[in-house]
Amino acid sequence: MATIFITGATGNIGSSLASSLELKGHRLIYLIRSKNNQSAAERLNKKDRIIWEGDIVLPFCGVKKSEIQEWKGKIDKVVHCASSISFDEAQRKQTFKINLEGTKNVLDLAASLGVSEFHHVSTVYVAGDADYFTEKDLKGKKIVVTAGPTIEAMDPVRYITN
Repeated sequence: MATIFITGATGNIGSSLASSLELKGHRLIYLIRSKNNQSAAERLNKKDRIIWEGDIVLPFCGVKKSEIQEWKGKIDKVVHCASSISFDEAQRKQTFKINLEGTKNVLDLAASLGVSEFHHVSTVYVAGDADYFTEKDLKGKKIVVTAGPTIEAMDPVRYITN
Protein backbone atom coordinates (compact mmCIF):
# COMPACT_ATOMS: atom_id res chain seq x y z
CA MET A 1 0.00 0.00 0.00
CA ALA A 2 1.01 3.62 -0.47
CA THR A 3 2.39 6.13 1.98
CA ILE A 4 0.27 9.27 1.60
CA PHE A 5 0.82 12.74 3.00
CA ILE A 6 -2.56 14.41 3.59
CA THR A 7 -3.67 17.94 4.47
CA GLY A 8 -7.12 18.97 5.62
CA ALA A 9 -7.83 15.74 7.50
CA THR A 10 -9.70 17.61 10.25
CA GLY A 11 -12.20 18.96 7.72
CA ASN A 12 -15.32 17.34 6.34
CA ILE A 13 -13.97 15.96 3.05
CA GLY A 14 -10.42 15.34 4.27
CA SER A 15 -11.50 13.35 7.33
CA SER A 16 -13.76 11.11 5.24
CA LEU A 17 -11.07 10.59 2.63
CA ALA A 18 -8.43 9.85 5.28
CA SER A 19 -10.67 7.24 6.91
CA SER A 20 -11.31 5.62 3.55
CA LEU A 21 -7.61 5.54 2.68
CA GLU A 22 -6.73 4.04 6.06
CA LEU A 23 -9.40 1.35 5.65
CA LYS A 24 -7.76 0.41 2.35
CA GLY A 25 -4.47 -0.09 4.19
CA HIS A 26 -2.59 3.05 3.18
CA ARG A 27 -0.16 4.62 5.65
CA LEU A 28 -0.98 8.30 6.16
CA ILE A 29 1.15 11.18 7.29
CA TYR A 30 -1.11 13.94 8.54
CA LEU A 31 -0.32 17.66 8.39
CA ILE A 32 -2.39 19.23 11.16
CA ARG A 33 -2.23 22.75 12.56
CA SER A 34 -2.75 23.48 16.19
CA LYS A 35 -5.87 25.55 16.82
CA ASN A 36 -7.79 26.95 19.79
CA ASN A 37 -5.24 25.71 22.33
CA GLN A 38 -5.38 22.18 20.88
CA SER A 39 -2.25 20.52 19.59
CA ALA A 40 -2.20 18.83 16.19
CA ALA A 41 -2.47 15.39 17.84
CA GLU A 42 -5.43 16.49 19.95
CA ARG A 43 -7.23 17.87 16.90
CA LEU A 44 -6.77 14.69 14.89
CA ASN A 45 -7.78 12.59 17.88
CA LYS A 46 -6.38 9.32 16.51
CA LYS A 47 -3.85 7.11 18.23
CA ASP A 48 -0.72 5.69 16.62
CA ARG A 49 -0.67 8.02 13.62
CA ILE A 50 2.17 9.97 12.02
CA ILE A 51 1.29 13.61 12.62
CA TRP A 52 3.31 16.60 11.49
CA GLU A 53 2.32 19.83 13.17
CA GLY A 54 2.31 22.61 10.61
CA ASP A 55 0.23 25.03 8.58
CA ILE A 56 -0.11 25.31 4.80
CA VAL A 57 0.28 29.10 4.94
CA LEU A 58 3.91 28.65 6.06
CA PRO A 59 6.79 27.91 3.69
CA PHE A 60 7.05 24.12 3.30
CA CYS A 61 3.94 24.05 5.53
CA GLY A 62 6.11 24.63 8.58
CA VAL A 63 7.39 21.04 8.41
CA LYS A 64 10.70 20.55 10.21
CA LYS A 65 13.76 20.08 8.00
CA SER A 66 14.55 16.90 9.92
CA GLU A 67 11.15 15.43 8.98
CA ILE A 68 11.66 16.37 5.33
CA GLN A 69 15.10 14.69 5.32
CA GLU A 70 13.80 11.60 7.14
CA TRP A 71 10.88 11.10 4.73
CA LYS A 72 12.44 12.27 1.45
CA GLY A 73 11.74 9.65 -1.23
CA LYS A 74 9.51 7.60 1.11
CA ILE A 75 6.13 9.22 0.38
CA ASP A 76 4.22 8.03 -2.68
CA LYS A 77 1.42 10.60 -2.90
CA VAL A 78 0.18 13.91 -1.56
CA VAL A 79 -3.53 14.51 -1.07
CA HIS A 80 -4.16 18.20 -0.44
CA CYS A 81 -7.63 18.81 1.05
CA ALA A 82 -6.93 21.84 3.26
CA SER A 83 -8.72 25.01 2.19
CA SER A 84 -10.88 27.90 3.27
CA ILE A 85 -14.50 27.80 2.17
CA SER A 86 -15.35 31.26 3.47
CA PHE A 87 -17.22 33.59 1.12
CA ASP A 88 -16.99 36.42 3.64
CA GLU A 89 -15.51 39.43 1.83
CA ALA A 90 -13.77 40.44 5.07
CA GLN A 91 -11.88 37.10 4.92
CA ARG A 92 -10.89 37.47 1.27
CA LYS A 93 -7.15 37.98 1.86
CA GLN A 94 -6.95 35.08 4.31
CA THR A 95 -8.95 32.83 1.97
CA PHE A 96 -6.60 33.72 -0.90
CA LYS A 97 -3.58 33.06 1.31
CA ILE A 98 -4.89 29.64 2.33
CA ASN A 99 -6.26 28.47 -1.01
CA LEU A 100 -3.61 29.79 -3.40
CA GLU A 101 -0.43 30.38 -1.42
CA GLY A 102 -1.17 27.37 0.79
CA THR A 103 -1.45 25.11 -2.24
CA LYS A 104 1.87 26.45 -3.54
CA ASN A 105 3.45 25.69 -0.16
CA VAL A 106 2.11 22.12 -0.26
CA LEU A 107 3.47 21.73 -3.82
CA ASP A 108 6.86 23.04 -2.67
CA LEU A 109 6.86 20.57 0.23
CA ALA A 110 5.90 17.72 -2.13
CA ALA A 111 8.78 18.62 -4.43
CA SER A 112 11.26 18.77 -1.52
CA LEU A 113 10.04 15.35 -0.35
CA GLY A 114 10.47 13.90 -3.85
CA VAL A 115 6.77 13.07 -4.21
CA SER A 116 5.72 12.68 -7.84
CA GLU A 117 1.96 12.21 -7.41
CA PHE A 118 -0.15 15.14 -6.18
CA HIS A 119 -3.92 15.17 -5.70
CA HIS A 120 -5.69 18.45 -5.00
CA VAL A 121 -9.22 18.63 -3.66
CA SER A 122 -10.29 22.12 -4.63
CA THR A 123 -13.00 24.37 -3.26
CA VAL A 124 -16.11 25.87 -4.79
CA TYR A 125 -13.89 28.79 -5.83
CA VAL A 126 -12.75 26.70 -8.79
CA ALA A 127 -16.00 27.70 -10.53
CA GLY A 128 -15.12 31.41 -10.43
CA ASP A 129 -18.21 33.46 -11.21
CA ALA A 130 -19.92 30.72 -13.23
CA ASP A 131 -23.64 30.29 -12.64
CA TYR A 132 -23.40 26.52 -13.14
CA PHE A 133 -20.42 24.17 -12.96
CA THR A 134 -19.95 20.38 -12.99
CA GLU A 135 -17.07 17.91 -13.31
CA LYS A 136 -17.88 17.63 -17.03
CA ASP A 137 -16.55 21.17 -17.43
CA LEU A 138 -13.08 19.83 -16.55
CA LYS A 139 -13.13 16.55 -18.51
CA GLY A 140 -10.22 16.32 -20.92
CA LYS A 141 -8.75 19.69 -19.91
CA LYS A 142 -5.02 19.84 -19.44
CA ILE A 143 -3.81 21.47 -16.25
CA VAL A 144 -0.16 22.25 -15.65
CA VAL A 145 1.13 23.38 -12.28
CA THR A 146 4.76 24.27 -11.71
CA ALA A 147 6.40 24.07 -8.31
CA GLY A 148 9.83 22.56 -8.58
CA PRO A 149 9.12 19.73 -11.02
CA THR A 150 6.24 20.19 -13.44
CA ILE A 151 3.15 18.25 -12.46
CA GLU A 152 0.51 17.59 -15.12
CA ALA A 153 -3.02 16.22 -14.93
CA MET A 154 -4.87 15.34 -18.12
CA ASP A 155 -8.13 14.67 -16.28
CA PRO A 156 -8.31 16.59 -13.00
CA VAL A 157 -11.53 14.83 -11.92
CA ARG A 158 -10.32 11.61 -10.35
CA TYR A 159 -11.19 9.50 -7.37
CA ILE A 160 -8.13 8.53 -5.35
CA THR A 161 -9.87 5.96 -3.13
CA ASN A 162 -9.87 3.29 -5.89
